[in-house]
Amino acid sequence: MRRRTRTIQQTIEIRAPPRKVYDALTNPDVLVRWFPDSARIEPKPGGSYRFAWRGGYLHEGPVLAAVAPRSLSLVWPLDGFNTRVHFRLTRVRGGTVLKFRQTGIGFDPRRVRIFVGVTAGWLYYFANLRALLETGRDLRRDRDQYW
Repeated sequence: MRRRTRTIQQTIEIRAPPRKVYDALTNPDVLVRWFPDSARIEPKPGGSYRFAWRGGYLHEGPVLAAVAPRSLSLVWPLDGFNTRVHFRLTRVRGGTVLKFRQTGIGFDPRRVRIFVGVTAGWLYYFANLRALLETGRDLRRDRDQYW
């Protein structure tokens, strides 16, 4: 029997070229301006990444695919199981459409809370990514919580 899983999908349009958006996903100096507090990434198949936040929150794993400036796929550990995150960038007039998908979140009752919290977290960070690339401002505040 095949296990059912949930998928998070989000789409955001950013007034910046795909190369600049891809750089924000793969350049540690830019990543820390909108997402983790520290970052390391080798954006190539077989590479690895490590993103850390204050309080000890950590994500690390392999890079599955990276095609500059079009796509990036990572194994994303989540509460003791692995999911996959996929970023796809498409040039549109005036900028880039970022399509995000996270697959592999289970349906058991314990994971409902995780699914909701992770969905909110991505919305929060993608809004910050757009603000950074369009205005140069990081909108995060120390007391922000989305979980």
